[in-house]
Amino acid sequence: GGKYASDQIRAYYAAAPDIQDHGILVALGLDRDLSDSPHAVTLLLEQPVTIAGQDRERLTFEHYSFDTGMAPPGKSVLQVWLPSGYGYCREIYDDSQRYRAAKERVAGEVIHQAERLYPGLRDQVEVVDVATRVTIERYTGNWQGSEAWFAPRNQIGVMMRGLSRTLPGLDRFHMVGQWAGAAGGLPMAATSGRK
Repeated sequence: GGKYASDQIRAYYAAAPDIQDHGILVALGLDRDLSDSPHAVTLLLEQPVTIAGQDRERLTFEHYSFDTGMAPPGKSVLQVWLPSGYGYCREIYDDSQRYRAAKERVAGEVIHQAERLYPGLRDQVEVVDVATRVTIERYTGNWQGSEAWFAPRNQIGVMMRGLSRTLPGLDRFHMVGQWAGAAGGLPMAATSGRK
């Protein structure tokens, strides 16, 4: 019921931005070796396109050919992260056909745009995976599939020390996770658990 939360924690969660940079991930498994291509390329679009309810003026493509464990020889993984709000996908998630169709449209537009950088890519796509913030929430339990964000007040202090690792009035409780440390992400979550 929130009775153990501090003012700092309440203020932090109340300031959660709806749109976050890592909102939707489109990952493509390709029958193509991209190891001779730059690891990351930002494509400036000639005309903005609407993807997942947001106008996009650019897409940044990253591949992982430097990591031989990501794909078999001669193949590559190409990904694009799209900023997105939680509400957009949560709103349609319960209608599985609509949700699946939305994810297919997102993937289709990303593939269409990727053709400009990698001609012939459309015919080389073997695997398509689209993960939304709802997907992240479902698989990890991470609140709204969110990444950490800057605190509304005392940003430097929270960045240096993290949020409180205990809650007032709740004995023998230690908060562990990406928000308990000074920065977000899996390494910080693991470190906070170890501490």
